[in-house]
Amino acid sequence: MGVYSIMLPDEKIIKAIESFQKIAVIGCAGCANESLAYEKNLPQKAVFDNHMKQYMPAPDAITGEADRLADIFKNMGKEARTAIGIGLCSYSTNDQPVKWMHACGNAEAVVALCCVGGILGVKTYLGKSVKIIPGMKTVGVHYCYRIFDPISGMIYIDKNKSEFISIFKTVKM
Repeated sequence: MGVYSIMLPDEKIIKAIESFQKIAVIGCAGCANESLAYEKNLPQKAVFDNHMKQYMPAPDAITGEADRLADIFKNMGKEARTAIGIGLCSYSTNDQPVKWMHACGNAEAVVALCCVGGILGVKTYLGKSVKIIPGMKTVGVHYCYRIFDPISGMIYIDKNKSEFISIFKTVKM
């Protein structure tokens, strides 16, 4: 089971970053990536994980969304960088340096594309030195049934066999 999150409207994110010049957009390659792939019906590139001896989805959906937002910010005259990390939520208890932190270097604000647990993990690592702005809203839980297509090298989420369940009352954003 994973956490099901949906994107906040662009207008809300843009309003939140208006007063900042240097912005980092970071995304979770785990649940947030699966949520976006499901919502937008996107395939994910498959990568073979030698340790687990299986094909795993690459974070294409979240990377595309992070890049899209960064382009919007750049068109507004802002400095924007992106980074993707796996399981941003798990870093709240991990003492090892994380690669996505480099993108946050001198950022004034970080737009975090992840669940509420990821927001807490990011805040734990970055502290109060930077403004953390949620880019997604946690709405429920999900179970993904994946299909690997060896011809295209893509992994798809089978919408008929997967469960994406909203467990919170939907509120207008």
